Amino acid sequence: MPGNVGLHNQDTSMNTDTFEIQDMRAGGAIIARPTIRGGDTFRFNCASDEQGFGELNIRNVESTWVHFDFVRDGAELNM
Repeated sequence: MPGNVGLHNQDTSMNTDTFEIQDMRAGGAIIARPTIRGGDTFRFNCASDEQGFGELNIRNVESTWVHFDFVRDGAELNM
């Protein structure tokens, strides 16, 4: 199971953005809906396949989904 995956908000302002994290290895369930300040990182765990890789869809609630495949333990995802 990928652990300690980080979702980093690349926004340079102090504004906050709300994201949805969809875990495709857990049947497409929304596993988190964090609000992250620009420059901060939200840490979470996700399910994995037999090789230990996760598969996620993540979106800023004001935008479209971005697909992340082969997510591994300790990965840092920038949005």
